[in-house]
Amino acid sequence: MLLLLRYINKRTKFAKKVSSFLLITTLIAIFLTFSTRQTSSQTSDPITTSSRVSSSSDDAEEALSTGSVDLSSSDLELGAEDGTSSTLQLVGMRFTNLQIPQGASILNARIEFEVDETGSASTNLTIKGEYADNPTSFVNQTRNVTSRPATTASITWDNVSGWTVTSEKKTSPDISSI
Repeated sequence: MLLLLRYINKRTKFAKKVSSFLLITTLIAIFLTFSTRQTSSQTSDPITTSSRVSSSSDDAEEALSTGSVDLSSSDLELGAEDGTSSTLQLVGMRFTNLQIPQGASILNARIEFEVDETGSASTNLTIKGEYADNPTSFVNQTRNVTSRPATTASITWDNVSGWTVTSEKKTSPDISSI
């Protein structure tokens, strides 16, 4: 999983470590990117950086029916653990140590998923952030994903076609408004 962000840096004197947390109501494996633009006298070229989920405590699956949290899955399933509506789940991902300069404007942000298990069903996703400056790691505690405060902003990613090719990459719509 990787977070890609593109931003504009309006002030370059101070850098801020940022953690980003996303709630996804249906999922697989991820990459997040962001880009910024620096508007100081140095340059106005966009800066692009990325981050991957790097620890088992940085992603989690929560069964909606029981609130049980799994931190040890080798992958993340979007919507349901076994592909049936009987095990619906919410997925959380945490991207740490994003070096976004203070005052930067995020131009775009996307999540890239890599398929490791195939399926033909299409899905609809809703992506939200955690409303916190520095979200904590996930823990194996009941409702540890859904109990976190979520942003009011969200992005819908509707009619995502089936994940039919192993290692295929799918990229979310721009999530910078979150």
